[in-house]
Amino acid sequence: MADERQIRGASEKTYALAAEFANPSAEELNALSNEELLTAFTVFTSGLIRDFGDYLQAGEPELHADRVSFAQASFWADDDEVDAFGRALMAALEDLLGNESAPGRRRRTLTTVLMPREKAERSNSGQHEPKAAE
Repeated sequence: MADERQIRGASEKTYALAAEFANPSAEELNALSNEELLTAFTVFTSGLIRDFGDYLQAGEPELHADRVSFAQASFWADDDEVDAFGRALMAALEDLLGNESAPGRRRRTLTTVLMPREKAERSNSGQHEPKAAE
């Protein structure tokens, strides 16, 4: 918890992820209780909402022109397939992660969340294509 203050008799708590949890290791995450994990995830997603709000407040958003997108896709995969996907994603990102600021380049953020869906509907084929905002 980063801050706590009383407002009209209620306690307002402000949470912030510690710097080491910006990209936590599996060992760091495994050391957390379920409640701590949910708090960390809530702070993480709140930061994402804040970043999107900042984008919207920066001027007239042009989501398609700015290549802004958000999507969710469910799919069936075993652990090996998910590991191969992660390696392919990181390989695709490697060149971009080495880029420096230059004319025509904008700082961009890719946020990922990957988790199993134990109660997934079997009728859902999972063949969703991410769509850029238009």
